[in-house]
Amino acid sequence: MNQPIPPVQIARLDPARDRVCGVLARHAADYPALTPLTASAWAGLEERDAAFAAGIYDAVVRRWLTLRWLVGVHAGRSFDRLDAPVKSALLAGAAQMMLLDRVPAHAAIDRAVEWAKAHGQGGGVVNAVLRKIAGTRERARIEPGPWDGARDALPLSDGRVMRLPGSFDCDERDWLAVATSHPRDLVDRWRAAQGEDAARSIALHGLVAPPVILYTGAASADPGPGGGLTLLPHDSPRHHVAQGPRAALLAYLERRPDVWVQDPGASAAIDAVRGLAPRLIVDACAGRGTKTRQLAAVFPNARVLATDVDDARRAELARLATPDGRIRVVIPAELARAAAGQADLVVLDVPCSNSGTLARRVEARYRFERSLGRDQLARLAAIQADLIRSALGWLAPDGAILYSTCSIEPEENEGRIGAIPPAAGLVRDSSALALPAGVPGEAPSGYRDGGYWCLLRRRGTVAPDGGKLPPRA
Repeated sequence: MNQPIPPVQIARLDPARDRVCGVLARHAADYPALTPLTASAWAGLEERDAAFAAGIYDAVVRRWLTLRWLVGVHAGRSFDRLDAPVKSALLAGAAQMMLLDRVPAHAAIDRAVEWAKAHGQGGGVVNAVLRKIAGTRERARIEPGPWDGARDALPLSDGRVMRLPGSFDCDERDWLAVATSHPRDLVDRWRAAQGEDAARSIALHGLVAPPVILYTGAASADPGPGGGLTLLPHDSPRHHVAQGPRAALLAYLERRPDVWVQDPGASAAIDAVRGLAPRLIVDACAGRGTKTRQLAAVFPNARVLATDVDDARRAELARLATPDGRIRVVIPAELARAAAGQADLVVLDVPCSNSGTLARRVEARYRFERSLGRDQLARLAAIQADLIRSALGWLAPDGAILYSTCSIEPEENEGRIGAIPPAAGLVRDSSALALPAGVPGEAPSGYRDGGYWCLLRRRGTVAPDGGKLPPRA
């Protein structure tokens, strides 16, 4: 990883723009291996400045390839040849003018130029390119959607379309990737696996600002709103869309431990196997415990043994442990002893490429660029295969494995299940792939992440007609 861009004292302070330019400069140096920001990214900024910085950051990262293309059109040179501070200033300035409302062009340009100069280079280039982009924005028209795919128009996250002046030289098959800011390799993968129409919908989905969706299937009473929060029914059962200030959401969740944030794409696997009756469940990739909570709610008579390899996530997961041992959190090395041959259900929500959740995990899309994507899928495949092998040691003789991902890539889903050797003694019981749903302009009640799940049983425990056998006595 490249060295961080050192902070530089700038005469006229603009905390939000200066902070986000520093963050983006590090991203520009590391691209395409972008690391998601932590909660401390905007620490020390006043609330208004933090919100502005976050807005610029999201606009840039969500539309990195669109903005890179736009800068290249007006710069007359390759974006990739520019230095990281210059890239940062250009991306931040272009995003403010093209994608954010009510930001004066002169303010975005002046500060970007000043920041680039303060970091030793590129002020003239930044000034010239951003002024050309400002002219493009002045002549552009905002029109109602939907986007027709024309090469003089950009789809916006709210469903409208920005019609650009003139025409641009861009291959028709490249334009979907550029206009929605997804690597061409990734869009071509979707075309090959799902077809052109589905690839277009998946790519447009990545532009949507995801709504906050709550899992209300475990609510002990009406999950009704309160304290400034509005709950709207989601199209998926047992879910609601929350609308309102963040403070109201946090207060609501504090009052209602039987409700939590969880997308229907994430909850689908466990909801699909409600007919099981496990006594011991192993949640082997539990993260911070969202699925652990769902497992405990869906299977109230089961004990849940949960772990995660990441120490920070496991520390947060530990808060779910119960005094009666119904939910127990252990370190990964303990699973071999604590669950050996006893688990009726092993849940493997495995590490994956996140390609079904790119609207939420925006940085992940760029890891598919160039050879990085192939290397990433190979690395993840090895981890996924290791987890399946480990699960066999925890599984009871008539137990089941619930394998799930938030990916829509065949190698991580059907390909991974198909690669399980016959000697493992596992057979498929049921499975489902859900593509991401919800494109710009559609109601949040229809939004959902994409993902895959497959229920595997020990050979000989699947009924001849394909139905589920009753649980062990």
